[in-house]
Amino acid sequence: MAKTIPAFFSKELRLLNANDRSVVEDIVDDYPDAIHSSNCDGEIVYANKKASSLYGYPPEELIGMSIYDLYSNPERTHVGLNKLIKLGKLVVRSKIKPKTGEAIDVIVKSYALYDKAGDYVQSFSVLEDITEHRKFQRELANSNRLSMIGKFAAGIVHDISNPLTIIKGVGELISEEPRYKEDMTLQSNVRFLQNAVNKIQHYSRRLLDLPNSRISAPVTQLCLVEIITEALAMTEPKLSKLKINVDSDMPLDCLVDGCMHQLEQVFINILTNACDALTDSSDRKISIKITVCDRDGIEGVVVAIADSGIGIPAQVRSRIFEPFYTTKGEQGTGIGLAISHEIVSLHGGSIKITDNQPTGVVFEVFLPKTQRQQQAS
Repeated sequence: MAKTIPAFFSKELRLLNANDRSVVEDIVDDYPDAIHSSNCDGEIVYANKKASSLYGYPPEELIGMSIYDLYSNPERTHVGLNKLIKLGKLVVRSKIKPKTGEAIDVIVKSYALYDKAGDYVQSFSVLEDITEHRKFQRELANSNRLSMIGKFAAGIVHDISNPLTIIKGVGELISEEPRYKEDMTLQSNVRFLQNAVNKIQHYSRRLLDLPNSRISAPVTQLCLVEIITEALAMTEPKLSKLKINVDSDMPLDCLVDGCMHQLEQVFINILTNACDALTDSSDRKISIKITVCDRDGIEGVVVAIADSGIGIPAQVRSRIFEPFYTTKGEQGTGIGLAISHEIVSLHGGSIKITDNQPTGVVFEVFLPKTQRQQQAS
């Protein structure tokens, strides 16, 4: 069997004089990692300051709580406890369930204590919060992926530019063909096709900017309503196919400084995601509302795009803007919202998700007003 107790709770420590014992207790209480102890019934009998902070409970409330209420997976906790009792020492990766409700990733190092008869009586656990470490690992992995994309982007742009040029050329031939001049429907469809080709060419070139955060076109004064109207036109085929009702409240005097194509891409991505969220919904609605507001002393406008879909779980919402994170399986790339977040940030704005009532979510995009408008007000 493993040694009866870990070194720092040995018989010698208990025999220390009161002053020295107080010093050791202070060291444990101020230890940078969380430390807690539970009895044979799984109830917390000791917790240091960091444990209280990590779990979000005051010490008097944490004492007496069950470890099964403090870890995210009670069944796994039970299996781990049985293993600890058998081995005497255990190191596992786990998730704790703090008072705030959002799970925290931790490394747990636990030690079992036994009485003279060899029966288990108590355990001590040291918890290391690895949230930031895992975040750094994901960012590093994403950075490596973006670097790889950058290497392949030039070849991709070159490969698709040739067929796009052919499509565009055929469109021009059709539009200039005398026998098709009077066919307004055909001419309108050709213009729509050529406009789409231009956008594909622009977005493909945008791939080259992925590894480098920058606005890839000159900044100009833009009408926000025109940008959203164009985004709606580009997503119209999908909106019509799913029979989605779109309601909008957009004042015409909202101007922003930025790149037309990039901001348009943001709203196309958000609208496309809204359409996907409504696929299995019986009540398919999207509402778009623009309001003027002030955030952190910066005058700007908020574009709120709400859908009546199934919503986004909290654990997904916290990662929704991470590159390559997707819940759509093979149908998704995990790039659209990540690029949108980057574009909005480059324009001095912000993007966030809130709940829609009674169902669905709201994407809120904040963009600063044009310098001219801010000075005028």
